[in-house]
Amino acid sequence: MRNHRPRPSTLLILLVLAIGLGGCGGGSGPKLEVPSDPKAADQAELETLFDQISLQLQSAKAGSDRALTLERQLKTVGTELAQRAAAVIRTRLSETERMDGRLPLGAIERERGQVDLIKRWDADIHAKISAELEAEREATLAAIEQREARLAALAEDEILERLELLSDLSTLSGTGSEDQARYARQRDEILRAVSQEAEEAIRNEDYEKAQDLLGIVQEVNPEDEKTRQQKCEVDGKVILKRFANALETGRFSQTMTMLTEFSETDCFDEIKDGLRESAMPMVEAFGQLGQEAVSSNQLDLAYERYKDAATISKLLLDRKARLPGMSAFLDKLDRQFEKAYEAGEYGVAWGYLNVMTEFGPMTPQIRQRLRQTRDEIRRRAVRGLTAYPFEDPKSSSTRVGDAVASKVVQYIFRTIPSDVSIVEREQLERILEECERRGACQDLDTADYIVQGTILDAKVETTEKSGTETKRVVTGQETV
Repeated sequence: MRNHRPRPSTLLILLVLAIGLGGCGGGSGPKLEVPSDPKAADQAELETLFDQISLQLQSAKAGSDRALTLERQLKTVGTELAQRAAAVIRTRLSETERMDGRLPLGAIERERGQVDLIKRWDADIHAKISAELEAEREATLAAIEQREARLAALAEDEILERLELLSDLSTLSGTGSEDQARYARQRDEILRAVSQEAEEAIRNEDYEKAQDLLGIVQEVNPEDEKTRQQKCEVDGKVILKRFANALETGRFSQTMTMLTEFSETDCFDEIKDGLRESAMPMVEAFGQLGQEAVSSNQLDLAYERYKDAATISKLLLDRKARLPGMSAFLDKLDRQFEKAYEAGEYGVAWGYLNVMTEFGPMTPQIRQRLRQTRDEIRRRAVRGLTAYPFEDPKSSSTRVGDAVASKVVQYIFRTIPSDVSIVEREQLERILEECERRGACQDLDTADYIVQGTILDAKVETTEKSGTETKRVVTGQETV
């Protein structure tokens, strides 16, 4: 039998084939490791790793173990990168100021430009964030369409509504867009026209019209300092004009309310000096009206006019007013107090004393009267009473505290004096909760008396009654 040995050239060919076949099952390059906790990995590290895995995957044989391993690694790293990018987009959108719950269109478009990078990392996450952005975009477009329709339906003289809608449309369009610039131009044109009309009204001394127009401009542009100063000056002129009309027509309440409210604005200190010249004649005029009311025994009217004069003097002159006829007014109040006190009308008497202390000095006699009247009011005041659940006896498992408290309330209700009223426990608990929430217990009505107790011993008897009953039931009769 002959043995055949392979030729050296044949061995070389087989060795080359073995090496070639051995390399066909995987990709080239070093083995890559994915961090055990991708969430804790550095962003740049993950991006570099994603690129390296993608490169090796291109040269790996499809379906091979190496390719499947690389695909799993690519999915893990890509998902983490995509989630991070989506979270950044959502965070930026959450920090973007909305208008009636809608995002500006410009902000949405900017984020849509950042979404393409996510698609390379994870298609599913890309689809989800894209759908979210599209939903926001459609909602904003619908809001813009609604406002454009309302704007088109408005009349030209509905200035404030038009300005508000144009401001909304400008905000919804987003900074830097062509639509935003167009809406802003339309709004600015209307504002210029309104400002010019207001200046013309001021020149014509039509201050009420100028006040309304400047109020529109200030509401739309609250930071416009020039408009604010103009409106302050116009408000002062309107107040003076209304005071003059009030003295002629006798309608004072609205004018005084306007002055009081105006004194609480930022404008008041700026134009206060300009009103001082007219303040003293107004104080004298209102004081004279008060004196005339005293002469005709209209004490309630006199009080109103004196109070108006005192308010004007305090706000515009920073001093207490010297009012004509005040001595006669206080004397008549004193006599009215005596009548009310003797008649047992202590609440009315207390009111007279308060007016006397408002306009007159606090004398020892007035102080004594206040104390006596207050005591009479308290003595006749209706007191509140409530009963809390009694504490159950410790020696028994019986729970009868609520029942005993209810019986006590029933007994009190039958025998209670007329100057005491019962306050339901649930009502009192609500009052106390409101007291704690507001932190102002002195302003709330509560119970003056609380009945509480402990049951030392209790015995509950239960009676059961049982018996039998016989009934005869006839279901029918038949004759044979």
